[in-house]
Amino acid sequence: MTDQLQQARRHHRHALRALREGCYDSLSPGTRDRLVQRLKTGLVALNRTLDEEAAVQAEPSGDGAEEPIDCLET
Repeated sequence: MTDQLQQARRHHRHALRALREGCYDSLSPGTRDRLVQRLKTGLVALNRTLDEEAAVQAEPSGDGAEEPIDCLET
């Protein structure tokens, strides 16, 4: 899944750069502005998701189970 997210992020960055550099001059300014906003929103979401995945992967791995607490023990 991470590879697909990274690929999507690269695509969004490339498309945003192309829009900003005038590669789509045939589009109306309003359409370009809407696309830029959508790409920025998508990049924020992709970056957040990829950062969260990296944080989870960086956590020390154990067996994933914590020892249960016995509340009835005195």
